[in-house]
Order: sequence, then C-alpha cells, then structure tokens
Amino acid sequence: MKTFIYMVRHGDSPKEGNERTRALTEKGKLDTQRITDILVKEGVDTVFSSPYSRSIQTVQEIANQIENEVIVCEDLKERIFIAEEKRIPDKELFPLLQRSFSDPTYAF
Repeated sequence: MKTFIYMVRHGDSPKEGNERTRALTEKGKLDTQRITDILVKEGVDTVFSSPYSRSIQTVQEIANQIENEVIVCEDLKERIFIAEEKRIPDKELFPLLQRSFSDPTYAF
C-alpha cells in the first residue's frame, strides 16, 4: 500500500491584516474549488492544515466532501527568521535555508 502526501499552498489572500486570521480573497475562494475537485478525485482521506485561517479555508471543502475534519497542526505555521529584532532579508536567508537542507549538522 502506498501513501501519497499532497502539499497545497493556501489560496490567494490579502497581503495586509493579521497573519493568523486574514481570510481568502474571492480569487482564493475560487482557487479552492479547483484544488478540491482535484484532491477529492485523487482519493484524499485525511486533511491537515496550518493554524492560519486562509489555510484552513483552502482545504475545508475537501474535508467536507470526504466527511472528515481538518486536523490543524500548529507546527505547520510559517517561520519568520529574525536576527537582533530585524527580519532577515530573503537574499540572505535563502542561502542559509539551502545549507540547512544540504548539511544535517548546520543550525541557524
């Protein structure tokens, strides 16, 4: 028996607002229908989500259609990388992230 894991990025959401509670835009809501159609046909039987509202909203219809609940996992939340109270710019962060995947002894 094989297990398949599908990773889904949340639907479109506004850039401003509370990180945890901002919802999907109308475009994001439309996107979720396409995602739902595909994953239900694939036979998904369990749905996990980060604790962010936009993420839960993205997969809620999948869970509804398979008559299951969305399992919310706090550990799936986004990580913000900060050095000395200042967010690390992406151009500095990406090489560090790449190293963290290629070098198992490396830690931030």
